[in-house]
Amino acid sequence: MPINEEAVHTYLRKMNRLNTVLALLSLFAVLVLYGWLRFSDGKKQNMNTAEKESVERSISQPSSTATTNTNTSASEETTAELTNDYRNQVNSILAGFAFDDSATAETLLYHVLELRVPTDLKQTHLQIVTALNDAKEGNYASAQQRIGSVQATSSWFLPQE
Repeated sequence: MPINEEAVHTYLRKMNRLNTVLALLSLFAVLVLYGWLRFSDGKKQNMNTAEKESVERSISQPSSTATTNTNTSASEETTAELTNDYRNQVNSILAGFAFDDSATAETLLYHVLELRVPTDLKQTHLQIVTALNDAKEGNYASAQQRIGSVQATSSWFLPQE
């Protein structure tokens, strides 16, 4: 069977064009990502400068102890609210899930990762995320064991009805 040289050359030209287009698209993507990273680093530096100015202003202005006490109690209320919200959200997200389905575990994992975690519950959050990841990967026994340990240490977590 003879090889048609014209067809081979046409094919090679098409592949060359395709490779050129792909290389240009890759270059464009790299430039966009580079610019985005540069821009986001600039924002972080500006935020740090703004935070520094805020701290300098608060240091230079005298404050009363009443204001400090009010801020502390407001901060404690905010922390308590955040903790309560986190507990309610985690329980509502995971309600009824038996940690035995990979697809559902993946969806729930993304929902749990979107939550704002209070400082005092970071270890618990890590255990929940690890259990969901185990379930996502099909390690159901490990996931159920981790969740069991979270339930044993945290009375608020998925209470048994």
